[in-house]
Amino acid sequence: MHAGYFDAANQELDRAAQQLSADRDLAQVWYARGMYQREVIGKRVNRSKNELSVAALERSLLIGTRAGFTALVVNIHVSLAYSLAELDRTSDAERHLAEAGTLDVDGRLKMEREQVAARIAYHRGNLMLAYSLNEKLYPLLDDPDEQIDICMLQARIAIVNNDWAKARSWAQRGVKIVEEMSTQWPTELRSWILANRREPFELLVTALARAHAAEEAILVLDQWQRRTLLDQMVLPSPDPPRDLASAAAKVRRLLGSLLPASKAPLMAGSERAVLQSLRTIDLVSIVVSEGQVWRVSDRHGRFSVDQIAPFDMLRDRLSQFAAMPADPELASDLGVLILPSDFVHATEDPLYVVLDARLAAMPFAALRSNGQPLIVTRPVLLMPRLPVSSSCESDIDNRRVMVLADPMGDLPAARRESSHVASLFATTPIVGVAATSSALFAARSDMLLHLVVHVDVDAGGGTLRLHDRTISAPQICGDRLGPRLVVLSATGSANSWNPELASSLSTAFLTAGSQYVVTALKPMSDAGSLELMNRFYKAGGARDPVHALAQVQVALFRIGNTEWQNVFVFGRNTCEPHP
Repeated sequence: MHAGYFDAANQELDRAAQQLSADRDLAQVWYARGMYQREVIGKRVNRSKNELSVAALERSLLIGTRAGFTALVVNIHVSLAYSLAELDRTSDAERHLAEAGTLDVDGRLKMEREQVAARIAYHRGNLMLAYSLNEKLYPLLDDPDEQIDICMLQARIAIVNNDWAKARSWAQRGVKIVEEMSTQWPTELRSWILANRREPFELLVTALARAHAAEEAILVLDQWQRRTLLDQMVLPSPDPPRDLASAAAKVRRLLGSLLPASKAPLMAGSERAVLQSLRTIDLVSIVVSEGQVWRVSDRHGRFSVDQIAPFDMLRDRLSQFAAMPADPELASDLGVLILPSDFVHATEDPLYVVLDARLAAMPFAALRSNGQPLIVTRPVLLMPRLPVSSSCESDIDNRRVMVLADPMGDLPAARRESSHVASLFATTPIVGVAATSSALFAARSDMLLHLVVHVDVDAGGGTLRLHDRTISAPQICGDRLGPRLVVLSATGSANSWNPELASSLSTAFLTAGSQYVVTALKPMSDAGSLELMNRFYKAGGARDPVHALAQVQVALFRIGNTEWQNVFVFGRNTCEPHP
């Protein structure tokens, strides 16, 4: 779904519309186009796409009616009624639903029409009628997606009515169906496909939070995050495949890489292990659930879930903060909202942070309390999901350092940085024509891997461009390329680096087995990157990247250097102390 092949299908529909002349064929093409907009894009909280769906369906209705294609026209009316209801155009929705009822003489779409009637009632504010209709329909349905839709609508109605028991019950049903569906998909596809069914998890977290069941909410949050890990790697491609054949080829390659990733330890779940780990750390997770921003916090086993504000209210400020993290007023205002006051105190213990994908651009360490960035008080470690404890290697010698840079010969700043970093470890950088995929995959699990290469987004997510070929995030997982510490420098790649790309590549390395990934969330100047990396390694970054990066960031803050806010360290687990 995120790999670009639906876009290729859309292009094929466009070509078909240009080549077909029969009204019946054209009506089906425009119907498919309308359903594509609604099902593939419309569910991503994008009103404009739902409006495009309505426009395509209306065109299909016009052509289908002209052709006397009654069987399709009935379907179009039902689909239009659904899409119009989602746009709160309930009068228009009712008109199309009535037309569908007139034409559906054999009752073929009776249940679909009743489901849409419940949605119209919901959008009209007649919650009692909507709830009653859904309650009668639910036992009659056998399609899991339809069951999930009803579960979500029932949970939302219960939340509006402050009936937390019913909200919890319906949301749990939805989550159970999602989990049962996972057993029906091929292993390599489960987390990737189910990542888009996050809404039942959102509703359950919301219901549990409102019911003050913080510990249960945290465990559901972890379940939800595990479901979306592969989705963090497989990003939407800005350049869709040229046609369905090339799209299919890319999907086959993608699936081959996802199979090993889906079996990685980071994907596994153990409630007991998570709770044991949480009793030893401080953790803050900021998530968006049902249009609200929530803070889930854990202080050595003391859990709390707090509603911060509507996401729409914070969206602009969060975007501004991502663009200007050095703005003290903005950082302080958001810090008051987001940071639990009792977590901001001087300590060497890291604050573990898990951010919703929609908040990935937040420079969390730059949030301020009492005028000071959080990083001044304690180290910050970003995590792709709630951590569990594991043993961590700490020693890297000079023979286990690989510096790979400038594969295409067009990044002079990368060459300078790689030479300097390599000299710190008395090794030789691998550059130019030698910086190949073979060299990359020769990195062992006990190594430090420092990369200064072009990065981009392709049909498989974040990519590293090497001299001989491009390596995608899923390929990193599939080949278990997991050096203990990976440093992804942004030098020379200013036009490519962004939070989603950093998240994709860091999640790929962590899933493959890396303990830590140091990377930039946004572009850095060549001089700024070189200075930060020099300080980082001299502060012991190869041995302890979390505390070394914090030390460097504090030092740069105190001399007025603002580029420290661009770099973060991602981790996989909490480290058990060595005996």
